[in-house]
Amino acid sequence: MTSFGVILNECQRSQAAHKKCVRMLLEKKKEMGEAFLEELVFHLQHVLLVFKHDAGVERVLSFVVTFVTHREEGKEEESDEFLENMLSFLVCIAKAKDKAVRYRVCQLIAGIFNGMDEDAEVSDDLAQEIMTSMLERLQDKVPQVRAQAARALARLQDPGENATFEDDPIVEAYKHILACDKNKDVRKAVLASMAIADATMPDIVDRTSDINDEVRRVAYHVLAAKVPLQSMKIADRVLVLRRGLSDRVKRVADAAHQLLEHWFKTSAKGDVLKLLGMLDVELYEKDAVVVVEALIKLGIVKPMEAAKQAAEKGEGLRGVTIHRLLLSEEALLWRVIIEKLSEESQQHGSAAANALGATAAVEAAVASDYLEAIESALPATVEEYVAGIEQHAHAGMEFRFTTRQLLELSNRVDMTEATGRISASNLIAELMQEIPTGEDRTLVADGGDGSWERTLLKVANHVHLESSEFANFMSGIILELFQTWLENGNLTCDGALWTQVLALLGAFWEVASNTRTADSTVFSTCHMLERLVVPAFQHDNHAVCREAVKCLGLYCVLDTYGSSSYLQVFYSAASSAVETSAVRAAAVSALLDLALLRGFHAIEECFPAPVDNGAKELSLLSLMMGALQERPSEDSSLDPLTDDDEPRTVAAEGMAKLLMHLDLMPPGKSFSDEEAARVFSRLVLLYFDASTEGSLRLRQCLSVFFDAFASSCARHHRIICAAFLPTVRKAGLSVASKRGRGLSGTAQVSRFLLQLLQQPISPTSEREMVEETGHLDLMFKIAVELRSCAPGCHEKEGKAFVAALCKALGTVPFDSRQEERAFHLYTLVVQLANINTIRADRSARKDLEVLQEALYATFPEKHEPMSEEALDRLWTNAMQMHNNDIQLKDAPLPFELKEHVVERRTTRLASTYHNPSTSSNSVEDPVSDDSENDFEDCEEYSNENQIDVLHVDKCMKENRNERLALKENLDL
Repeated sequence: MTSFGVILNECQRSQAAHKKCVRMLLEKKKEMGEAFLEELVFHLQHVLLVFKHDAGVERVLSFVVTFVTHREEGKEEESDEFLENMLSFLVCIAKAKDKAVRYRVCQLIAGIFNGMDEDAEVSDDLAQEIMTSMLERLQDKVPQVRAQAARALARLQDPGENATFEDDPIVEAYKHILACDKNKDVRKAVLASMAIADATMPDIVDRTSDINDEVRRVAYHVLAAKVPLQSMKIADRVLVLRRGLSDRVKRVADAAHQLLEHWFKTSAKGDVLKLLGMLDVELYEKDAVVVVEALIKLGIVKPMEAAKQAAEKGEGLRGVTIHRLLLSEEALLWRVIIEKLSEESQQHGSAAANALGATAAVEAAVASDYLEAIESALPATVEEYVAGIEQHAHAGMEFRFTTRQLLELSNRVDMTEATGRISASNLIAELMQEIPTGEDRTLVADGGDGSWERTLLKVANHVHLESSEFANFMSGIILELFQTWLENGNLTCDGALWTQVLALLGAFWEVASNTRTADSTVFSTCHMLERLVVPAFQHDNHAVCREAVKCLGLYCVLDTYGSSSYLQVFYSAASSAVETSAVRAAAVSALLDLALLRGFHAIEECFPAPVDNGAKELSLLSLMMGALQERPSEDSSLDPLTDDDEPRTVAAEGMAKLLMHLDLMPPGKSFSDEEAARVFSRLVLLYFDASTEGSLRLRQCLSVFFDAFASSCARHHRIICAAFLPTVRKAGLSVASKRGRGLSGTAQVSRFLLQLLQQPISPTSEREMVEETGHLDLMFKIAVELRSCAPGCHEKEGKAFVAALCKALGTVPFDSRQEERAFHLYTLVVQLANINTIRADRSARKDLEVLQEALYATFPEKHEPMSEEALDRLWTNAMQMHNNDIQLKDAPLPFELKEHVVERRTTRLASTYHNPSTSSNSVEDPVSDDSENDFEDCEEYSNENQIDVLHVDKCMKENRNERLALKENLDL
């Protein structure tokens, strides 16, 4: 009879031998009877002790799972009893001290449970024991054990009486792991094991934005395998597709495309319009456009074939009649198809223009095919196109979205024919003169987002080719609306008509400011400024005030140097405590736009002086810094906040633009380096503020700004260096005082700033290649900061602050060409390494040792040790640089320093030059010998910047002889 060893060795060779080995082991089981399990466990123990992944071990475990879950015909009860006995043994050793045993046991339990037949049964008591044991293993310190325990619990989840899984302890544990576990493999195992229900769906959807791309990919595979489209909320459907289709990692994006294709085939039954109908294209228009583009990429939607089929069968835009109107999904689909055809035509046309010979002919032919396809998809004439739009516009509010989609295609239609242009112009004039009634949600006055007005202006600009013609057309439209507003007694009950007129006027001025055309005629509407815009500031309706501020800001952009008289209006609106966030955000945006055009200080100079002698002087910088520190109001009943209507977001975006354009402004008109450092520090703290997690636009803007700012020029590096210590102090201070909703600590902010300093600069001239970056100045400041605070740091917060500064000091990149300054810094670092607080911290001590080696490697020849006077002068100069930093005065240390008895320095350390290949413990310094634990270094600086150094610890004060001996050693 074949032995256990032979069978287990045979099953290691390949998976194909497992069936044969199962038969051999069944014969062995019949022969041995009850002793079989004991013998199997004995041989299995050798495998359980292997933690490292090994192909042979994995095959053995797979074979054991196959054998244990195998049920012989006619002996099902006996097979189930053996399975229970095996599981009971595994549960007993699941708490083993050896991590390999725990890992392999959980792996076997997971394999057995997932490999069991549907008819196999396990007693309730054993299932409860396994669940308790595996829930305990979910808290194991080894990630591999937690992952296998998660797999083992997959079939033990209990839906409960309501089939919601809400009260199941396993589901609760899964949710906690998905939110808190740092290991990606554990989160992946939980995602693959978690039951699908309404209670678990939000957790699965959240993992589509996981920090790890492998977890995101698994989340999309789980959704494709387990979740039908109909079972998800519309918001979740759109969110999942938005994240996946725009993911930067190709594997995740491919998984999202596979999910979309799966939903298209299964849930939508291969119907594109049905799929779009499940995504609510009117509410999520941009996301629906991305979905259609993805369908085109997958080859499901073929623009060329769709256009030709529309021409042959009279479908799509050519099939519009009074009795057959387009649905919202159909209109959006054809808009994307035609835009895609136009894009391909332009690309091939450009390629033909840049190519020669046969290649140019081929590209031109392809471009011609795309143009023919566009003509096939669009109505035959301009009149038919305008008639189709008119039919949808007059069909009711439910077709307003379709009307806008058709209007978006106007730039693809040839408007050179006079008859067509006249009919299009009349239709646009009619649509622009609509009076808000509260029913049409597309108008700004009725709660719209302004897309309807922008689309109408876009079409009007395309129809009226000449800039003067467009300006006159818009002036006439606005004048007619203005006259209607006057006929209604200047004020309607809710200000809706006033809001609509202002919105249209603002959109017109925005087009003029962007194109810089029609400057001579755009001011034909300026007489409305005093009659229509300025009085709106006193209106009780916040929507009217917001549109008035936007209009005035756009006018000031058009008439830049004639806008000084309105700056006080913007300042009052931005600083008002009674205005809504939307109004204040519009005022902040107007001020920053003008500052970007004219210069920040040029705007401040135009502020009128306060009438009261004791009044505070108006400062644009203080106003913007206050806006950056403002937190969104919790009560949003009056004005639901969006990113655009939040003053903090608008101020952060505007200040970031001003910092990026520092060198483009005339001297004295923009920020000084000190002001720029203050603003930059505030932006960094805002970026790490937990209250900004929901402000997506703010986070995206700042994340792009920081990288661009750091890589632009050397001056920007100097600004970052100047802002480093104040920012780190304030970050630590916020955590220590637990203010607000919390900021990240000193270490995280410090690491982020160091990453910016390590970015290479993109020089635009030879001068910038040799320009000073300020890195060494920052290192001297950090050294002084450490010398002043490290000896007094005995609390947890202080030690963490010192450790972060030591890490920063050792990480800041420095210019090795500045040999003399590098030697001076090396001398200071040698002394810092002997402060007991730093020496007691292994990580901090190692950081300084690495820095000493790096600095030592920059010396081409041996330097003479510095004299006592030179060393004192060096510390004095460094301290002066530190004390001259105005920002540090506004940023106190995030902890309290303990007072010490300090003695006056009598001489320098015995050696300021040594071979850094040895540890800092080998420096010939009395403080670094065996008696170093009896002493503590502390430096306190007097008002005259004198340097006070070594002092005696309290426990050694009574031993005067040793203190005198120390002084004598210092005098050597």
